[in-house]
Amino acid sequence: MKKNHPIHSRLAALAFAAAMSLMLASCGSSDSSSKGGTVSLQETSAAEAVSSSSEASDVSEPAAESTPGADDQSTASEGSAPAVPATASFAEKTKYIYNGATFEIGSKFADVKDKLGDQAKPSATSTPCVPGAHDVEYFYYAGLIIQVNFEGTIMDIQLNEEMAPGRDGTISVGLKLGDTREKAKELLGEPASEDEYSITYKDPDSKKTLSIYDRENEGIYIIGLTDSEIPF
Repeated sequence: MKKNHPIHSRLAALAFAAAMSLMLASCGSSDSSSKGGTVSLQETSAAEAVSSSSEASDVSEPAAESTPGADDQSTASEGSAPAVPATASFAEKTKYIYNGATFEIGSKFADVKDKLGDQAKPSATSTPCVPGAHDVEYFYYAGLIIQVNFEGTIMDIQLNEEMAPGRDGTISVGLKLGDTREKAKELLGEPASEDEYSITYKDPDSKKTLSIYDRENEGIYIIGLTDSEIPF
């Protein structure tokens, strides 16, 4: 049985922030209105993650609203059949659905930006410490963080309340924040790896990785997808 020690939860949040940002280790970062800062965005995000994770209260899942012209896939409600079958590909299972918009790793951010609604906080940029790397832009919505590369391609997506509370998003199998690890396994199958704090799925046909973090008394609090093949 998992133990919900506060220090372990905080370390898990920090570990996730470090893991998701490993390929994007920042030399410096800035917000949307001021460039040239020297504070690492990843370090700031991890610190805020620990603070807001310990203070955030439970947020109820609102009923999903349909959007004209949106993808036919819909959020699966509690107890209903998943939006895609268990036999679907990794890519089909891990599309994100937010505010009626369906998108995935590799989508062009411009195609979905107007459908996502208002940002919860200003976007920010971060320059990876890799020779020749371009700025990566971060967009923050309630319960959602999207990383976009220099080509406007989505390269990392997180359902994550650590920057702004919100549980409106799901992935296309119907998994959402607050669900249990057991439900994740029912919808996605056995993970590639598992420990006390997380389970991880890997796409056998690409470099996509889905990382799911949970706490015993709170359920899943991060559902993150990244693709290391997308250039930055």
